Amino acid sequence: MRDPAPLQLDDTRPPVVVVITERWNRLTDKALRFALSLSRDITAVHFSHLAGPDSGEEEKRLRAQWRADVEAPARQANLPPPELVILPAQYRTMDQPLVKLIRQLMERAEGRTIAVLIPEIERRHCTNTFCTRGGRFGCVPTCVMPASRP
Repeated sequence: MRDPAPLQLDDTRPPVVVVITERWNRLTDKALRFALSLSRDITAVHFSHLAGPDSGEEEKRLRAQWRADVEAPARQANLPPPELVILPAQYRTMDQPLVKLIRQLMERAEGRTIAVLIPEIERRHCTNTFCTRGGRFGCVPTCVMPASRP
């Protein structure tokens, strides 16, 4: 139900944008470009499924790639580079570490909206959801409408 008062436009600051990345591909690039069109305060979250001795090497490789492929072009375009956060996701459980990160971002966001982008290839049926147990996040469908290709 709509509030009968006029639309309130007293706080139209850009959101803090969180971009979820599972692997590096064109969809990730597209999501980061879209995030940069919304805000200059962007955090990319990569979920690491690795544990053990190889996990440190994989994180080093990913951070080096991030510096070269994201931070350097952002600085060349006079944009603040998006921050990369690598979170462990044991047994493909992403909700708890992500909700913890979002709560931390909310504390520093000074009342700004937190927008979470979950890039995913279009599916015929939107059956996948990101859910939290309790709290105010609820369940969010993770399918997106197709966009035209560049």
